[in-house]
Amino acid sequence: KSPTELLKFKTRFGREITTTFNHKLLTFDGKKVVEKESSAFAEGENLLSLRSITSNSPTGEFNVLEFYLKKEPSAKRMLRVHGAKMELRDWIKDHRGFAKTAKRMGLKNWKRMHTAIDFDSVPLDLFELLMKDMQRESGDFPHVCIGYNKQKSTLPAFIPFNRELGEMVGYYLADGYARTSKGKSEKYVYQINWVSNERAITGKLRDSARRLFG
Repeated sequence: KSPTELLKFKTRFGREITTTFNHKLLTFDGKKVVEKESSAFAEGENLLSLRSITSNSPTGEFNVLEFYLKKEPSAKRMLRVHGAKMELRDWIKDHRGFAKTAKRMGLKNWKRMHTAIDFDSVPLDLFELLMKDMQRESGDFPHVCIGYNKQKSTLPAFIPFNRELGEMVGYYLADGYARTSKGKSEKYVYQINWVSNERAITGKLRDSARRLFG
């Protein structure tokens, strides 16, 4: 249900922001940056906002693969790596086959590894063992993507830190929400949602999501 009343802020620099009464904004309390509901602001208080963005080029990237490789073993078993099928098969073929490779890595069941690679859905804990056997690092697999077992949604191994991502984060902080199925279902789902009744914004978010996340 849409709110019947909104608040409008106007800064001394002429910028205007319209929010709901319970929307949280950032301010400085004299010691640190804190969140505060818009209805609790008084005239003359500081309202923090992004001043400018000067570059469209990436200033870095987030290594998603490395992030998940640092997770606990139980989490790694739930995750799957896609897009490395041919590279892994060629490596194993050139290094004495599946049975010998599995034995070298301390695995008892080489068929499990063969099936995972053949379906291009390699458990992250197994992928980590293969990386070590190949003497490779996460940065050597920029083309792979990662997702939860039996889920179609995936994330690319690397996500650039650029203006487009920053805008998506900004829209999420302003009008987005997240939900998770953890503890409610055998399948783990973490979903991020953006809400807008402006077609131009929803279209922009859709196109950005496709470019950044595939």
